[in-house]
Amino acid sequence: MRFVTGEPYSASSLALLIPALAPPLPRAAFLIFLYIGLATVNVRGVQTGARLMEVLTLAKILPIVLLVVVGAFFVHPVNYEWTSVPSFGRMSSACLVLIFIFMGVEGTVASSGYIPASVGSVNSRTHTPAVAIILEAIVTCGFAISGSFRSLVVLSTVSTLFIYIVTCLAAIQLKRKGVTADGPPFQLRGGPVIPLLACFVIAWILTGATCKEFIGVGATIIVAVMLYLVRTYYRPTSALES
Repeated sequence: MRFVTGEPYSASSLALLIPALAPPLPRAAFLIFLYIGLATVNVRGVQTGARLMEVLTLAKILPIVLLVVVGAFFVHPVNYEWTSVPSFGRMSSACLVLIFIFMGVEGTVASSGYIPASVGSVNSRTHTPAVAIILEAIVTCGFAISGSFRSLVVLSTVSTLFIYIVTCLAAIQLKRKGVTADGPPFQLRGGPVIPLLACFVIAWILTGATCKEFIGVGATIIVAVMLYLVRTYYRPTSALES
């Protein structure tokens, strides 16, 4: 199961049809109800969650197909004329949201030892990590209630882009030191040009984020570093050697 930041967007979209959900309290109540439902379905079993995803996927695809089929008869070329060129700031800001659509970052922190193993334990009856699902629902719901769709998307994208920059720099360092794994590494022409060019593009995209969003990412990084240090300090020596 994966909770995504689309829930705030669905609440905002639904508020356009039902204005009563626009105020903060009704919106929060709707999100809590939504996350309780999602968590319950996923806790009950993988098959139940898979069926729900099939229904939700179909519910998202049908309107898109309908829009394409019906909208094809209402296309006006004048609507596609460029009246102005967007600024670099607006383009980088739009890229932050666009990248979120194509990226996927999965993690299993419980199995890695960053949080208690009991959090990642699998229920013997439902065969699902019930504790992890419930905790994820609570944390994600809190973020959804406290922020808007765009701010959550940008926060997720900025965090991932920082990982990409570190990966690009690590590729240069590993190539310089000649580090290999199971076989000869994949070689790209131009040496460090491609990783450095990627860092430049990422840096440009990051200019679309605000200071508040950078602070949020920085706080997340600090928490992650603290968890890593605690895990390294308290982990047995035998586990580190293995």
